[in-house]
Amino acid sequence: MPSPDQKLPDGTPIAADADGTPIAFPALGFTLQLEPPTKDDEPAWEQAMGELTGWLGPMLSWTSTSAYAPPRKYRPGDLDYIASYPSMLAAPPGFGDPEADDAAAGLHAVSRDDYAVLCHGGARSNDASAYGVRFFAELATVEAGAPLSPCCALRATVPLGYPIADLRARVLSLAKQLRVRWGVAGLTYAAWEPDAWPELRAAAFAHARRHPGFDIAELSAFLPEWHESVRTVGWLTILGPSMRERLGGLPPFREVVVEEIGPLLVAQAGREPQPGDVNRLQIPTALAEIDSWIAPLRPHVELHFGEPWTETTTHDWLTRFERRSLG
Repeated sequence: MPSPDQKLPDGTPIAADADGTPIAFPALGFTLQLEPPTKDDEPAWEQAMGELTGWLGPMLSWTSTSAYAPPRKYRPGDLDYIASYPSMLAAPPGFGDPEADDAAAGLHAVSRDDYAVLCHGGARSNDASAYGVRFFAELATVEAGAPLSPCCALRATVPLGYPIADLRARVLSLAKQLRVRWGVAGLTYAAWEPDAWPELRAAAFAHARRHPGFDIAELSAFLPEWHESVRTVGWLTILGPSMRERLGGLPPFREVVVEEIGPLLVAQAGREPQPGDVNRLQIPTALAEIDSWIAPLRPHVELHFGEPWTETTTHDWLTRFERRSLG
């Protein structure tokens, strides 16, 4: 079994350019949708990003942020851009004039909205890699005199051959430190999205509709939606307090193990992630069990992931387990 400290090969891409440059890889990974951070969260975020840096930092090569678009060489302190985000959200000083205060609040929010940190392990700055870290934050509202309250998500990916027990331990350690609304870990995709959004979407469109165990992880355009609803289920499905209270008791699972870890409820679908294959009538039944349980938390608005997706195919993917009987 490979060591977690060994940089593994990316694997076989599901899409590549004509010259062979990889566009997207199947990967293992996690997404944690976070509660809006406050100043009190600063120590936990610093500790979590220090842990993430120690884990994946040696595997990363390039960093891009919302402050500078072209990737530059990754530096060990780059994930501090994520750790410092809670400290940037206090309300600016007021002037005592409503119009001036509104203007100040808007200017203050500009550099905090659509905030992003993206790191990856490609050999070249625009090469896809199975190793990556992503952080996105979006402001739903801005109110003069009030701290900013963003929707935030943290995501990381590793190659398919990464030791699954180590991934589980890393994900849960981070989830315990951060105030998580919900999260998933398991099979997903890794790419360098800034250079290949259309190509990534096309590749995921073809692959994910065949393999329902993969999470397409559409994040940045839908943060407010994912703040209020759970996008999908995964090998690990994690619910924080605010989401747990919206569900009833636990159903009588047959293939799922549920564990309480601090304030989190963690449902595990089998010993390892299963991709499934609809062409072979292989649907991961443990994922379907979890999906049936969290159905009240799924989005109840029509969404469109962008071409080649449509509203219909987006809806079909979001409800892909619902249409299968567990009988």
